[in-house]
This record gives sequence, C-alpha cells and structure tokens, in this order.
Amino acid sequence: MSTPPDDELAQAIWDLMRDLVLDDDRRREVERATGLSFWRARSLRRIAERDLRMSELARVAGVTPPQATVLVDYLESEGLVARLVTPEDRRVKIVRTTAPGRRMVQRINDVLRRPPAGADQLSDEDRRHLYSLLQRLSP
Repeated sequence: MSTPPDDELAQAIWDLMRDLVLDDDRRREVERATGLSFWRARSLRRIAERDLRMSELARVAGVTPPQATVLVDYLESEGLVARLVTPEDRRVKIVRTTAPGRRMVQRINDVLRRPPAGADQLSDEDRRHLYSLLQRLSP
C-alpha cells in the first residue's frame, strides 16, 4: 500500500482509524457473544461507567427520551439494569447496572478491547509511537 499524497494524508489516516474502530465484524461478534444489538450493548457499557439519569442516557445514547425508556425497559426485562428513584426528587429515575449487567459488560469489553489483528506485529517502538500520536489527537 502506497502512502497518499500530503494533501490527502489526513483524510486517509482518518479513514483507516474509522475502519479499525467501526469494524462491522467486531460489532457482529459483540451481538453474537451477548445476544444484544450493538446499540444496546454500547448503551449498557455507558450505564456501567456510572449511574445515569434517564435524560443523560438519552443524550449519551443519541436518542429521544421515549426511545431511552424503551431501551431501559428491555435491559431491565433482561435483568441487566435497574431503575431507581433519586432521594432528592422521586420523579427522577436513575439507571444502574446489575451484577448480571456488569458481567455482560465484561463480555462486551472482552470483544471490544481486544486489539485488531496485526497489532501484535508492530514493534514495541512502533506501538509506543502510535500511542503517542493518538494521545496528541485525543481531546
């Protein structure tokens, strides 16, 4: 594979990074390992990071509040999350992962955190350099 011209290099780098991160095979692997759609699996991972208000979940999942309710209804019916009321305002619901939900998130992470094929072919020096470059691009 040849290196693109300088004026196309940034776009080519982004295309490669996007393909690595948005790997459809990896998404299907998550779905097979969990029985959850990738969207539900991704949302469950977000909830596992910290308890979320329903409105926060809708925002981070990129859905409307009614769609977040449908999502939580499903995850709750599977025993993966629990809906709790806040002591300050009983109208406000918080979503928290359950023990089975945390185990499911571990299965999801086992798939998603596995480095892509070929990463082990990079030298230690190349991996450190790549890490340094990606840190510079990260917000």
